[in-house]
Amino acid sequence: MNSCIALQKLELFQQGKNSFGVAQSAFLQGDAKLIDQFISQSEANVDLARYFLGVQKPEDSISIASSLKADALYIIFKRDYAVFLQKQKQKAPADRETNNYFLQKATQYWSKLPVAKICTVIAYIVREKKDVSSAAQFMVLIPSSVISRFPELSGLTEDEERELFLGLEGDLFTLPLLSPGIYDHMMTLFAEQPEISMVLAGMEELVKRRSVVISTTDNMVEYYNKTNSRLSLPALYSELFGIEFELAAEVLHHLVEHQVITTNERNTLLEFLKSGKLDFIRQMREDILSVSPLPRTD
Repeated sequence: MNSCIALQKLELFQQGKNSFGVAQSAFLQGDAKLIDQFISQSEANVDLARYFLGVQKPEDSISIASSLKADALYIIFKRDYAVFLQKQKQKAPADRETNNYFLQKATQYWSKLPVAKICTVIAYIVREKKDVSSAAQFMVLIPSSVISRFPELSGLTEDEERELFLGLEGDLFTLPLLSPGIYDHMMTLFAEQPEISMVLAGMEELVKRRSVVISTTDNMVEYYNKTNSRLSLPALYSELFGIEFELAAEVLHHLVEHQVITTNERNTLLEFLKSGKLDFIRQMREDILSVSPLPRTD
């Protein structure tokens, strides 16, 4: 740590005395303890850390974010979330892309942090900072496959966990729509509180519908990312055929947001799903078969 000059490089960048690339490299490769120290020193340093974490590919940001202490991550989140809320207020409701902080491109690295790290951050915020409303925001990042183990992973008691969920206040009932896998856990946690459990029980069908949308979207996005190739219209039609039109429309909307398909492709598919006709597939087949073969050269 004594020989590391990462902090000097970052300070020189803030003074305009070295390049962006040098400062970025220093941030990514600097000792985690020094970066923790840097973040704690001033709001300007926090903003610089936010910037570097947000402009890089998520996989590049994960390496440094996962090595930072919970207090540094909390400082970054508080500042970043405040900026996010301020920007949301300045937009008309129709222009707000998402009300979920973690669905922004610049914050995708949070969702890729190890689950144990996220649970550690939540527990730190609850116990050390007594800021349950901030800690509760991280609950959407807990995969449904491990949510039942959340008390074990976080070390929180059942009462602390219940307080954590209540920290969402008006957004309490939005959480299972953002993360349907958490629904059953919430039903168990609030079984003795009728005013909450009754509302949750009435949301069951809506949560199931959201689960279909999210799982279908995630599968398509995962396939797209793995193959690095666009999904054909016939393939998309096949995947969505049989799903309720409203649900299919929501899936297509998310695929546009993820840049898996274009707006024109979405509109075309919506028309075909609405009419239930396969004419476009037949026409594509006829167009392919009608293409003249290339002349032989032998």
